[in-house]
Amino acid sequence: GKINLLYISPERLMFEHTRDLLKNINVSFFVIDEAHCISHWGHNFRSEYRQLDIIKQEFKNINVHAFTATATEQVQQDIVTQLKLEKPHIYIGNIDRPNLTYRILPR
Repeated sequence: GKINLLYISPERLMFEHTRDLLKNINVSFFVIDEAHCISHWGHNFRSEYRQLDIIKQEFKNINVHAFTATATEQVQQDIVTQLKLEKPHIYIGNIDRPNLTYRILPR
C-alpha cells in the first residue's frame, strides 16, 4: 500500500537496513522535530541527532525540514552546520501565541 506518513526516530534511522528500505519507497522529504537536540543535547544525550547529516549524504535530492521552538541564533546555525544544509530558508514565528492562555493557580 501507500505510505502517507512514516514516523521514525533518529536512532532507527542510524540502521543501514532502515535507510535501505527508505531508498525503495518514494520519500517526499524528511522532517526533524525537536531539531534543537542536534545542538543542545546531541553532544551527550541522544547522540544520533548529531549523526542526522547521513540524510544529506544518502538522500541527496530529498529536502530536509528541521523544526524547533527553542533555537537561539547560535543553535540555528549549529543545526544548519550539523545537517549540512545549503542555503536554508529559516522561518521564525512570533512567540506571542494568542491561542494559548496562561494562568497561575494557588496551591
